[in-house]
Amino acid sequence: MTKLVFFHSVPDDVFEEMQAEFPEVSMDQRTTRQSLQEVLPQAEVLVTFKCDQSMLDQAPALKWVQALSTGVDTLPVQDLQDRGVMLTSTTGMHAGHMSELAIMAMLMLARNMHQVLRNQGLKVWDRDVAQDEIAGKTVGILGLGSIGREVARKASCLGMQVVGVKKHPEPVDNVSRLYALDGLDEVFAHSDYIINLLPLTEETRECIGASQFGAMPAGGCFVNLGRGGSVDEKALIQALERGTVRAAVCDVFSQEPLPADSPLWGVDNLIVMPHIGGQNPNYMRKAAPIIRHNLRAYLDGRLEQMQNVYRPDRGY
Repeated sequence: MTKLVFFHSVPDDVFEEMQAEFPEVSMDQRTTRQSLQEVLPQAEVLVTFKCDQSMLDQAPALKWVQALSTGVDTLPVQDLQDRGVMLTSTTGMHAGHMSELAIMAMLMLARNMHQVLRNQGLKVWDRDVAQDEIAGKTVGILGLGSIGREVARKASCLGMQVVGVKKHPEPVDNVSRLYALDGLDEVFAHSDYIINLLPLTEETRECIGASQFGAMPAGGCFVNLGRGGSVDEKALIQALERGTVRAAVCDVFSQEPLPADSPLWGVDNLIVMPHIGGQNPNYMRKAAPIIRHNLRAYLDGRLEQMQNVYRPDRGY
């Protein structure tokens, strides 16, 4: 019997539904490393946010890791590949709530809410804080996967023009102009707002820096919801301090948690979020359809039909 282990809490109704749907699978869930060690030696399938070499060493029967995240750059990808362990992600489940965050970030920046909230803390009544709107502005979306496409749809509905970056720039609904990664400067030059959703690969590591920020039009703003490692953070700090970038929202950073001595904390026109953009009270319910689809394909031996299989050639 196939042994599947959730290393994460699963709502009772979701767990019971999956048990009923897959009677041929022995399912278990653990929420602490100590209790996980009791079942890892028998685990054939591991559903998890976290996986490290220590966990792999304790799981000799492991054949498939279903990551609960979209990005897999924090997992021991090479070790999994060397072991012949399949890796899949939950790409696609975050489109709704992450696209809302992107829209919220642009609205907050348009309204200079970072200044408003700072004034509130100082008990300052300042009616001269500039107010603007996003309608009629251009947003450049870096990464047009499921989240990026939904941002494009919602931004278009709000009257924005949309340009974007895609590894293979075939047409995308609601996007007027598409560029490959080597067109980053061009996208920044045309965008009032940049939404970074790029995965972290060798190709994208620190691909956003001084050249790109310097290309932005006056008043341009930057939102990073992808991966911190895709941005040269020193260049971002300089751009914010010099006003080359008017303001920014970042949910991800090259080092997390963001160290207390990081200069990013002290940048007045930067809103720092502690990598919580993907969180949602219905997270496991949103992930369940992907897990169930992949589990059925896995059990039936239809591995080619599994969703979001990691591909070394693209890095995600």
